[in-house]
Amino acid sequence: MEAARAGGAAAFPVFIGAAQGLARLGDAGGLDALREEAMRRSLDRAPIPLDSPREDWDGPEAILGMAGDGPFRGRLLRQAAEGERAAAAAAVRLLREYPASPEVLGGFLAALERPEWEPILEALDALRAAGSPDALPRALAALRSPETDRRYAAALALGRFRDRSTAKDLGERLAVEPDPSVARKICDALGLVADPSSAPALVAFLRRETAPTPDRALLAFEARQNLRGPLAAAAAGDLARLVEGKDTPPAIRFHAARALGQAPAGEGPRRALEGLLREGDPGLRAAAADALGDLGDLGARDALAQAYAREPEETVAGALRDAILRLDLGSPVGR
Repeated sequence: MEAARAGGAAAFPVFIGAAQGLARLGDAGGLDALREEAMRRSLDRAPIPLDSPREDWDGPEAILGMAGDGPFRGRLLRQAAEGERAAAAAAVRLLREYPASPEVLGGFLAALERPEWEPILEALDALRAAGSPDALPRALAALRSPETDRRYAAALALGRFRDRSTAKDLGERLAVEPDPSVARKICDALGLVADPSSAPALVAFLRRETAPTPDRALLAFEARQNLRGPLAAAAAGDLARLVEGKDTPPAIRFHAARALGQAPAGEGPRRALEGLLREGDPGLRAAAADALGDLGDLGARDALAQAYAREPEETVAGALRDAILRLDLGSPVGR
């Protein structure tokens, strides 16, 4: 029986898509037929409990939800507010298939009061998708919460929203955020929002968080990865100063160099990176070579060729060769 049920469940994602389409077309007869077929294929006819694992949700209960079954909507509303975390998040996702009535919006708001990040994130997404004016203020309020899960969900949601008006709040929170997992998501959100005014916050974070521990190194990497496009352009001067700073820790110079390679080509970034080619640390020389290849400034070719001619380390020489080749081909690539 379990095997038969599993075989029937494998087809349910298809039913989910069909139910969504029929619901949007307003085909009540088609939905009724689809519900009957979904229940027939479940074989044992037992409804899937609302507290089942997330992977079990592509079944008849979900079909009933997509089809607009009133009693099932009530169960979803209760589950969003009171159920187990994964089932609550799934309930919010299913509620998005209903018209944005006050009752459904109330279900989203109830999910926002939960302590776990998954239903909070789903609720913020759902409010935004429904056009609710509550979505952005509530996400920003969650970003300032003392609860880690709430801040984590808010950072994820604000990255998805990509609203430039949130850049200041995200940057200010990054400066004081104590939890590494939340800080990483705030860095990602700033990269997605891509407002040039956020560049100083990411540079300051990179400078502060780079240290010889795995967590700190990962945070610095996250900041560097998000200094791209308009953010890298806005940060170019600050990054060049970090690269040139002889008293700056090598790890910071390394990440600053790689980020500087994402800035627009120009004399300032090129000169700073060329200077790094003469450093004693082979890791910094390799970072400079990679960054100059990323930068794509043909004016750096002579400095790269000279560095290659004198380079004793094979790994660095390989990075220099690659950078020269990329300049010759005229096709700089990403990090």
